[in-house]
Formats: sequence, C-alpha cells, structure tokens
Amino acid sequence: MLVTDTRKVAAIAAAIEGPLSAACPASALQLHPAATLILDPEAAADLMLRDHYEMVHPGGGEPRFEAAAGPHRYSL
Repeated sequence: MLVTDTRKVAAIAAAIEGPLSAACPASALQLHPAATLILDPEAAADLMLRDHYEMVHPGGGEPRFEAAAGPHRYSL
C-alpha cells in the first residue's frame, strides 16, 4: 500500500498502531504476513513508533539483523 500526503495521517496511524477494529478496516493488515506499507514522511507524521520503524527498516528496506556473541542473540 502506498500512502502519501497528510490527508490520511490519522487513518494510517489507526491502521498500523491502533487495535484491530471494524471501525478501521485497514487495521486487518496487521495480521497479513506479507503486507508492505510505503509512507512518505507526511503520511507517517502521527506514528508514535516512527523512530522504531525507521531503525528496524532503514531506508524502507527489509529488517537487518547482525548476529551478536552467543546463540540466539541479535542486535540491530
């Protein structure tokens, strides 16, 4: 899903960070194993966890993990 501009800021925040709800049908995307949302900075303006998303998906790419010392330890 591609979202640009500020007109959908509240809807995007509700869909991504809000509870699953019939009041926000797009919130069902939280359950989709392969959903991709592409947001410009204006559309992402109301996301409370925006810094986290940008850290986990730098440049909008796939998550990057580096193995740390020991088994089953990972760091960003």
